[in-house]
Amino acid sequence: MLSRYKKSYRKIAMGLLALVVKDKELRSLQQLIDLYESDPLYQLYIWKENEKIVGLIGVAKEANEFNVQHLSIIPSYAKDEIAEKMLASLQEISRFEKMRIANEADEESLPVSKGIASMEQAIS
Repeated sequence: MLSRYKKSYRKIAMGLLALVVKDKELRSLQQLIDLYESDPLYQLYIWKENEKIVGLIGVAKEANEFNVQHLSIIPSYAKDEIAEKMLASLQEISRFEKMRIANEADEESLPVSKGIASMEQAIS
């Protein structure tokens, strides 16, 4: 289930972000989380399976779009099609907020779990 990030998830979120960002320094991860916590144009969502946080998706709001910035899944859950479920749930949220999900991310700037050939396939 996809739900909004809460500050109580900070350490878990930093761990999930560390799986997909190039700069894994603690200070850089803290700055990234600070951005998501302080800027209303950046939003984090977490994915839970059986009450356990197993994934995270970070988006930037621009005009009427959600641009996916980060998508991370605990590796042992990557085969469970969680990325697809997360994106489908984000699609539902975007409809509710009258937004759309941009599908122009490239795989270098948006590392995702194996099983998604490209963001365009996952979103369309």
